[in-house]
Amino acid sequence: VDLARDMEGAAADIEAANAANPERECRFDFPRALRELAAVIRKEGKSYYVFEAARNDNLMNHFNPAIILGWLANIDISPCTSLQAVITYAAKYCSKSEKKTEPYCKLA
Repeated sequence: VDLARDMEGAAADIEAANAANPERECRFDFPRALRELAAVIRKEGKSYYVFEAARNDNLMNHFNPAIILGWLANIDISPCTSLQAVITYAAKYCSKSEKKTEPYCKLA
């Protein structure tokens, strides 16, 4: 999906950042390992499971083509794999501040 590649946002900048500073590690775990099959796994040293999608591009985040076509923005579809993950996600989402935008009537 070309649109998905265009919308991937921060992941596209990782390659350039890694070239400038090879010791730097991405806090979002990019680049990610290539996978032929999707799986729910527990990473070493972690107490929770994560969904790892099948991927043939190590810089592509989890995405859904239908949502990208409707939203036209960078997205990351990562399912919650435990009740604690749902609670953490909801708390983080609800407390996230939005950037101030101009009211619609001022834009028109």
